[in-house]
Amino acid sequence: MRNGFSLIETLVVVLIIGILTSFALPNYFRAAEKARQTEIMLLWGRHRGWFTDVPLSAEAVQNLNERLEKAPLKYYTARLICRPKSSEEEKCWEFVFDLKNPDQSVRYRLTTTQNGRRLACSGLNAAGTSYCKAQREEGPFTLDGYETYLIK
Repeated sequence: MRNGFSLIETLVVVLIIGILTSFALPNYFRAAEKARQTEIMLLWGRHRGWFTDVPLSAEAVQNLNERLEKAPLKYYTARLICRPKSSEEEKCWEFVFDLKNPDQSVRYRLTTTQNGRRLACSGLNAAGTSYCKAQREEGPFTLDGYETYLIK
């Protein structure tokens, strides 16, 4: 009787593991990105109704941005910006969330649109654009020079 495995048996096992991994890894990375976005959903959801209906002064925005800089966000940095609108009466404030890790292979930016009522994803590299396309509900459109998709 022989002890151990033959080369063919070992190759078959490695091939099967490789095939299973090729199906599992993309789903794992998508789930990890969705988990990171939970941080944004909590922060955005808390402020969504507040800043869309209240006119903000420059001082209030500065105070909010200072609080956002100190916020214990793990994966993103957050800031409030004023994007030009079509009319003077329309509110301009939107949240912008950037990933903290610039070396990440999937790079994207999350930003609110439509006066903070919708969340959009802008891919900053090819992998980020692919990720945003996979999450989209509407789009594409151009925002801040990037191809962007509404995701929530």
